[in-house]
Amino acid sequence: MSDFRDTIKRINAWRSEHPDATGVKINLYKPVEVEAVALAVRQHPELADACRVECVMQSDSFHNTHLARASTVVKEGEHELLFDFVRSMTKDTAIELRRRFPDPLTRPFLMGDMPDGPARAVDTCLAAAEELMASGSDCIKLEVTSPAVFDAIEALSNRGIPVIGHIGYTPQAGQDSNRRHGATLDDAHDFFAKARAIRERGGCGMVMERVALEVADALSANAPDDFYTCCIFTGRPRRCGQSLNIFDSIIKPDFKGVKFFPPTAKYTREQFIDVYTPEIIAVHLAELMALTARGEFPVAPKSPLSAADAEAIAAINPWKELALA
Repeated sequence: MSDFRDTIKRINAWRSEHPDATGVKINLYKPVEVEAVALAVRQHPELADACRVECVMQSDSFHNTHLARASTVVKEGEHELLFDFVRSMTKDTAIELRRRFPDPLTRPFLMGDMPDGPARAVDTCLAAAEELMASGSDCIKLEVTSPAVFDAIEALSNRGIPVIGHIGYTPQAGQDSNRRHGATLDDAHDFFAKARAIRERGGCGMVMERVALEVADALSANAPDDFYTCCIFTGRPRRCGQSLNIFDSIIKPDFKGVKFFPPTAKYTREQFIDVYTPEIIAVHLAELMALTARGEFPVAPKSPLSAADAEAIAAINPWKELALA
């Protein structure tokens, strides 16, 4: 745990020293994609101090990308099969990551994304997390789909497993959470309390999805030095990582309303087999990283907050307020 905290401290120190730069978390699924990340980094050294790859995540969104499912919610009877698949992918990704990035001080850390199912109970979550850590993960991300997940965060942390909480829109909870979080001052205070609860239960960081920019910014700009922050579909908070999906950088979504998805995608899902090579992926990923470095991606959603609420939030250090009961 202390080694991982040191990694987070190095990341946050770099972010503070490079306020105009962006650290990124790359969501990926296969060793070939790790090879593409390494190729993009090697071919574009100018991005090292503008859009640094801090982390790669073995993401459960393979349900949406590679399996073409509408949701990451796992169907009854499939939990064991899909977890075995995730564990196997994690092991292969960890091996490739260490091969492509041999220096541990510059190697992106590997975030294991807990799939739907195991986190519903503390004992199954702990067992699954230990398996993902044994497969090569450096930390485990848990979607906070209910207050009970805070107990899982504490249990894993007490076992010495670094945990990243995922709050805001949590796809494993279904569409009920698919909204802009922190949309009012009261909602912002509730969101701040969840963030503090992650830390107080022993968590090492958080991913924020579909959150009002002002709310995410208050959390990331004031985050403790040993606490990792990253966001998606939120805009560009200060001192915060951005989550980029490697599949989405090359394959166009097959649905409407893609304003906030990467503009670098040029190919359809039907072309996947022919174009999904390390060389082509690397070109698209490097283009997306360059857009991120220039501040052109992600597109910031319109703020749902009133001017008065936004001003009030800007004056808050959310880490100093009372935590969840």
